[in-house]
Amino acid sequence: MFGQTLGGDTLETNLPFEYPIDVCFGCLVSFPPDSVDTSKPQPNCLAPLPGASGDYAPCITGQDQPIDCRMCSSVGVCTP
Repeated sequence: MFGQTLGGDTLETNLPFEYPIDVCFGCLVSFPPDSVDTSKPQPNCLAPLPGASGDYAPCITGQDQPIDCRMCSSVGVCTP
C-alpha cells in the first residue's frame, strides 16, 4: 500500500496489504412476503409499506444497511 502523510512524505508498507471487497447488486435488499401484491404479476414488490409515504433510502441504497424493497421501489436495485 502506498500513501502520503499530511506533511508530504511518502509511505509504503513493507508487506503486501490485503483489503477484501465484496461486490454485489441488490444483495442487501429484502423482499418480505407481505411486500407482494397478489393481484399483480409476481414476483413484485408493490404492496404498500404500512406507515410509509413515498420512497425512503439510506445513505447509499443497498450498501449501508439492509432495506425493504418497498422503501426504494423507484431505484432499480430494488426490483425483484
